[in-house]
Amino acid sequence: MTDDELYEHLRKLTFKYEKPQKCPMLVENMGDEYMKNEMKGAFGIYIFPTEISIVNKLSQNRNESDFRNIIKELEESSDGNSQRIAEKMRNL
Repeated sequence: MTDDELYEHLRKLTFKYEKPQKCPMLVENMGDEYMKNEMKGAFGIYIFPTEISIVNKLSQNRNESDFRNIIKELEESSDGNSQRIAEKMRNL
């Protein structure tokens, strides 16, 4: 993966996962110099999965308070997938 491809990948990832957060950290707002320095410690690879196994983890091994807080944060998200995960966690 070239530096330009890695930058674009990081930009898309942060937009997808940070945008719905209360204080999103987007690549566009980090500055070119900062990103150039940070990207020195990163590399990108292409992975093509050959098999997918499903696991139902959903924050296992958490105490009850943490578990409830995770559900609350997911429910408050505007992301529909987060809300569906919160519903599944409530039903565990």
